[in-house]
Amino acid sequence: MAPHTFTINSANHTGITVSSLVESLKFWEGLLGGKILYRNHVAMSPELNVIGVPDAVMDNAMIALPDGTRIELLEYSAPADRKVYKPRGCDVGSAHVGLNVTGSQELIEEATKLGWTAVDRPQRLRRGDGTYWTAIYIHGPDGETIELLEKLDE
Repeated sequence: MAPHTFTINSANHTGITVSSLVESLKFWEGLLGGKILYRNHVAMSPELNVIGVPDAVMDNAMIALPDGTRIELLEYSAPADRKVYKPRGCDVGSAHVGLNVTGSQELIEEATKLGWTAVDRPQRLRRGDGTYWTAIYIHGPDGETIELLEKLDE
């Protein structure tokens, strides 16, 4: 294979489309301690051509989690034929954000108050490097998925 001339420098952000920016910020900013870096309103602009949807209108917020991970929340108000997409973890096109946490049980309890649900109970995992973790998926009100990973002292 020929050498490439491109370089991946770092991940920039993960985008999640939500039904309500205000409600989503209660989780990402209020519960997880994210900091709003900026908010925008974009209507029928060449900037939105990047998504390939004519006449799109959206509000967005870029959040920096305490470790610097950036999450972009997007709330579209147009076009009118938007759909709600709630795939299962096994469905092609499904995605999730994995977060390393401590106190995952308390986080789950608090997230539940904001409309999030745990898929199952935490599962104990042994990674290839010999470390042990618990992992659990939680789903937000809009179907977004987060995997909470907590390292065990073993």
